[in-house]
Amino acid sequence: MVRIKSLLTSVRSLLSEKEETLGSIVARGVSGSFVLKVWYTLWSFGVSVLLARILDTNGFGIYSVAISWSALIVVFAKLGQDQTVCRYVASYRESRDSPALRGLIFFSVLLVFAVGLLLAVGANVTTRFTFFIYEPHRRARDA
Repeated sequence: MVRIKSLLTSVRSLLSEKEETLGSIVARGVSGSFVLKVWYTLWSFGVSVLLARILDTNGFGIYSVAISWSALIVVFAKLGQDQTVCRYVASYRESRDSPALRGLIFFSVLLVFAVGLLLAVGANVTTRFTFFIYEPHRRARDA
């Protein structure tokens, strides 16, 4: 408990510094990221609870599968671009190379969008194909 208080005190002092130091910039960025992550988690939980109350079991199942597929697609669609952008943005800002920075961000967004779209179409085709194969067996079993 004492460690947590001392950690909070040091973060608070970093955030309240008048002079822009590297520590204060990092502390502000980390705390902002943490707040956004907590907000996103609470929002997702609230939406899931609300949809579980509103939708029937079939509808909520479809929603859950769609969310799972999109989360899986995002993992592969990023292609490590988030780490690459973090690395090179700092380098390009330091060297004040604005055209390279704009090109990096544009190419990264374009690449992630294209790969994500390709993966989403592939997942859709795979799902439809699987349903097409499985549907006659289900009908025969239910008859």
